Amino acid sequence: MTVVAGIVLAAADARVDGVAVPLIPVSTDDTLLEWQVREMQRAGVDVIEVVLGFQADGLIPLVSHDDVEPVVDARWESGPGSWLRTGASATPRDTVAAVVLDITEPRPAAVIRRALEARSPGVDLVCASHARGDASPWVLDASPLAALRTTRDDAAGVAELAARRGWRRVRVEVSDAELLRVTSAEDLARFHARIKAS
Repeated sequence: MTVVAGIVLAAADARVDGVAVPLIPVSTDDTLLEWQVREMQRAGVDVIEVVLGFQADGLIPLVSHDDVEPVVDARWESGPGSWLRTGASATPRDTVAAVVLDITEPRPAAVIRRALEARSPGVDLVCASHARGDASPWVLDASPLAALRTTRDDAAGVAELAARRGWRRVRVEVSDAELLRVTSAEDLARFHARIKAS
């Protein structure tokens, strides 16, 4: 059996109005972290590794259930390379592709699904593309996923690693409205409006 894994990077000390981004309410029942996990599952992701660091103890109960595993990065303050290594190392060994998302860049199931469907032989990486450049979701094939398990560059994210290693990529055109970031109160208002409209 082959596995499509998800890696949600939720380790950083990222806050909006004093609230940790993973804990931001999306509805009366859901936090942003719970929403993102569910959207990944709706897109067809089989297992999800949630990489935690800042406020990990409060987040673990939100993501401890079937096919979702919280993984705490003890070196979370080192940067995105450390989070990626932690998440990639936790994925099952029969993983054929991994969807990587940062919690500050929430993506709906439709966008994740389009990126997964764009996978093809000989392609290392699929990413979203829009007017400002490449963005998540990042869909990694098995070979770059294996490289993430051994990366020593704690400061580099997926885009930097892909550029340095020459990973062959396919870009999926996505509208700016679908590629929101949540780093401010204004971003959060746009995100809530997008969720209500969908």
